[in-house]
Amino acid sequence: MESPSGYAIKINFNGAYNGHNFRSTLRIIARNVEGRVLISCLEIHNGVSTVFSFEALTCQRAVQMGLEMGWSEVTVEGDSLAIIKKCQTHNPNKSQIGAHIQDIQQLKDSFQSIVFKHTPRLANGLAHILAIETQKKSKTDYLVGGAPVYAERVMVVEWVREPD
Repeated sequence: MESPSGYAIKINFNGAYNGHNFRSTLRIIARNVEGRVLISCLEIHNGVSTVFSFEALTCQRAVQMGLEMGWSEVTVEGDSLAIIKKCQTHNPNKSQIGAHIQDIQQLKDSFQSIVFKHTPRLANGLAHILAIETQKKSKTDYLVGGAPVYAERVMVVEWVREPD
């Protein structure tokens, strides 16, 4: 993972989709420039129709979180290249996720600076651990200043790996 430049906050998003029971887990991790976790958000959603629409919803929630936290400069990272590309453009989107992309486009104007970047799934270890445990526990969590106890080791490893 790349460190955000300047005072920007990096927000990683990831969604895990379970097609058997139409239940999905949304994971959002926000870090400061030093790589420390500022907030982690884990939500369970029921009745999600497709993985593609859930990834778009997860990205939208990440952008909303940045706005709600009052951050003016953010880098939003996710492992869904298709979603990232749609967020980087200003063209109208007529796909099945068009409403989510349109909402993201409108929210972008509220930031001083917002950048969307693709990150490999392997680089998103903390979000992955959080997703697995959230699915197992069937519990929504919002934590300010860290991650759940079961993910602290991965959080520390990723923080140490963050380049200066």
